[in-house]
Order: sequence, then C-alpha cells, then structure tokens
Amino acid sequence: MQIRVGSRGSPLAIVQTEIVLDRLRVASPADEFMVEVIHSFADKALDAPLAGLPRGIFAKELEAALIEDRIDMAVHSFKDLPIEIDDHFVVGAIVEREDPRDALVSPGYSSLADVPVGGQIGTSSPRRKALLYSLRSDLEVIPVRGNVGTRVEKARSGALSGVVVAAAGLKRLRMDSVASELFDPTTFIPEAGQGALAIEIRAGDEPMARLTERVNHPDTLTAVTAEATTVRLLGGGCTVPIAAHAGVVGDWLMMHGLVSDGVDQLVRADVRGHRANPEALGHELAQRLRDLGAAEMLERAS
Repeated sequence: MQIRVGSRGSPLAIVQTEIVLDRLRVASPADEFMVEVIHSFADKALDAPLAGLPRGIFAKELEAALIEDRIDMAVHSFKDLPIEIDDHFVVGAIVEREDPRDALVSPGYSSLADVPVGGQIGTSSPRRKALLYSLRSDLEVIPVRGNVGTRVEKARSGALSGVVVAAAGLKRLRMDSVASELFDPTTFIPEAGQGALAIEIRAGDEPMARLTERVNHPDTLTAVTAEATTVRLLGGGCTVPIAAHAGVVGDWLMMHGLVSDGVDQLVRADVRGHRANPEALGHELAQRLRDLGAAEMLERAS
C-alpha cells in the first residue's frame, strides 16, 4: 500500500518527518511511504509576531490536506497541534521524544549568566520571554522569526547576543554543538509537548490507526498527555504564557508548570503522581497553578 505522509516544508519539518518514516518503515516494511510537502501560511508570514498566532496555526494546512484526502497522515511537532483537536482528526501516535529542553545559542558567551547587562536575546515565544526576564530582567528580549538555521545565524552573525531555541530542533538538524547552555527543564519549563512528534490521522481511519499505533512510545505519550491536559485546563488558546513539563521516572510522573502574565508576574508549581493516570496529574497541576494566582492572570487575559 502507498501511504502519503504530509509534512511542512522547513528543513526541520522534513527531518522530523523522515524520523517518523524510519519508524513506520520498520513497523510496516511492505508499505511504501511518500512525503507530500504542504506549505503553511504561517511559515510564509514571517513578519507576523509569533505571539499573535494562535496555537495550531502551523497544523491548519496539513489538516486541510487530510480532510481533502490529499494525504493519509500528517507529521507535526506536538506543540504545533491545537490543544483541542477537531473531531475530524485523532493523534494516531506520539513517537519517542527528543530532548525537551530549551537551548541558548550564544557564540560569544558560555551561558545566560555571562551575557552582559543590556544584552539582546532573540525569541518570539512569550513563554521563553517570560522565563528569560525571570532570570535576567536586565536583558532585552528581541522578537525573531524564521527556521532554526535563520535564528541561529542571528546569534552567529553578532546581530544578537544570543537566541533561545528548542534543543530538539538543534539535535535533529545536527546543530547541537552550537548550544552554549541547555536550560534545566524544572526551572526553564518547556512548552507542553516540546521535543515530541505526533502523527495525526483522520478520525475513523482504522488502517492508519492500526499502523500508527505500532510506533507509539508509551513514556512519551504518558508525559505529553499530562502536559497537554494542564495547558488545556488553563486555557491553552489564550495569550498568557503557559508551560508544562512531565518527566517519567519509573512508575511516576514528575510535573512542573508555570503561568506568567508576560510582564513581571510568574506562578510555578510542581506535582508528582503515578503514571497510570496522566490526565489526573495534569488536572492537579492546573488546579495548583490556579490556586497560586494563575486564575487572576488568566481572567485578566480573557
């Protein structure tokens, strides 16, 4: 059977799709897989601030291709999927996660602590901006868009003191040697699903469901389910920076989360629970964050 796999057109998206295809080919060697590149409007609108783009915008054209039967499945960075997936689609699998941490790329400095007062750090992520200011309020955070290579070049050229990008992207592109510092995910908390790849299929497509299930990674699925639950319950579509990260340790999940007003307030919470019910733990983390002050931030942003 020939299976059409949709991918965004960026270098990282193509590499990520090939990672997924490697697993699918092992799982189903009799099938033939072909990549269909789907160009996203959000990829082209590089002058639009990332903070103004709703979560899920990068998945929209791939989902349209699924609905129109131009592809049989789509590969996404999990964090590009909308928190509430349309009933026409399901996530068929979450493959094994790459490093979920954020990385500082700063050729002139070995760590964020070494960047001089007034240094300019590039990121268009409201979450990363809030975390940077929580660590170094004396720095200037500059919006920067583009693919990973473009953003890294901003730091290499000296146009910025550094940029913050996902470590997973650097590693998949074999650029991890450029990272000056990898941030601790328990303090510089990643976005829900960071480092994880998702395969989205049409709801009710049983052949694709059976195929994709073979490449599911249980630990990653458990962690990402907990993270996405937290963000969904906090209102993941709003403009408030929200982060959630779960680490699997044996039979347990260790979760860390934060909500920020994007200016000078930031609420953090940690929870621990059995991995058997990641939704319950995600719910507990969301409620704890609300109780600590996130509820007021979310209300002001609504």
